[in-house]
Parts: sequence; structure tokens; C-alpha cells
Amino acid sequence: MEILAHRGSVSEGIHENTMEAFERAKTLGADGIETDVRMTKDNELILFHDHSIGKKATRQLTLKQMKSRLGYKPTVLNDLLNWADNDFILNLEIKEHDIVAAVYEELKRFTRKNIVISSFHHPASFKLAKAAKAKCALLMPVRPVYIKPFLQLIPADLEYIVWDYGIYDIEFKVQLLNFKHLVYGMGELRPKKKDFVDGIISDHLDIHIRR
Repeated sequence: MEILAHRGSVSEGIHENTMEAFERAKTLGADGIETDVRMTKDNELILFHDHSIGKKATRQLTLKQMKSRLGYKPTVLNDLLNWADNDFILNLEIKEHDIVAAVYEELKRFTRKNIVISSFHHPASFKLAKAAKAKCALLMPVRPVYIKPFLQLIPADLEYIVWDYGIYDIEFKVQLLNFKHLVYGMGELRPKKKDFVDGIISDHLDIHIRR
């Protein structure tokens, strides 16, 4: 089972989506991390989840301005790519569909990295993953009404489907055998054997990593 640390592993003094959080996740035994990619006003690709800081959109702030508002410097994508081992999974969730070209320009120099591209904007994730020769994950916050029509819409080269744990059940695993199934939103629950999940995007590595 693959265990990805959701925005890294935070602790006192360690902010989410920072190199310190990613390093801590690796030390704790995670197989990889999940992080969020956005762009600043000065065209820096940063790892940051929220759309805004206070009343100001992140897209309207420079990297320096973000550092001033947050009290720490947001991590840039290039730092993560240079740091990660080739077998460490980097699940990059693209938060803004219009940054695909910029992210591709960054990723094309790191073709040996174990990169998984995801986004709630599905065309953006498919387009970027194909261009960057990366793995692709389909983020699914809602349950399809019918599985067979849903299956016909999925590209054959898709590798992962990422489900909200609240809607996931064994039916997906049985009918969608060709894909790896990850879940998020488990909280402190442990997966049950009947869940048949292939991995967890976890906020609780202490619970989900077996030592």
C-alpha cells in the first residue's frame, strides 16, 4: 500500500507544503507526498493550498509578499523536484488550470522523477501528465451514477483514481480493476481489509505507516 503524506507531515514549527514537512514525511517512512501547485503574481510556481491569504488572492501576490504575509517563504516547485529521490512519489495537484504550460516547462527537466499529476480540473491533469510523461490521477470528490459510462470516459493510460473516502466502496475496485485506487479524507481511521484500497493520502502517518 502506498502512503502519501498530505501536504507533507506537519508538526510544531513545521508548516504544510514546505521542504521541512516533506523531509519529515520521508523520515517517518512515507512513500511520497501530495502537494498543491499554484502560481504567484511574479510567475513563481509555489506549493501552496489556499486560493487566498486573507482578502488577497495568491495570484495577486509576489513570492516576497506571500512571505511577508505568512511569516515564512512558500516552497517553490523546483526545490521539491531537486530534492526528491527518483523513487519518492510526488503527487502534484494542479490548483489552477492555466498554469499547465508553466508546470510542464519545469517538469520536462525531471523525467526520471516519480511524478503523479492530479487536478479537479481533469483536462488539465490529463494534458500535463501526457506532455510531461508523468503518471496521471483522476480526483473524484463525487460518486459516478453509473460505472460503465464513467469507465468509457477515462483515458486508457490513467494510472490512479483518487477518491474521497466517504464515497469509496469495493464496487469501484471490482469494476475498475485496471487502476490504482487511492483515498483521502480518512482522518485517523485505519483502512479495513474490505476497502481494498491501494493507497492513502494521509494526514496521520503515525497511524497509517506500519513500522
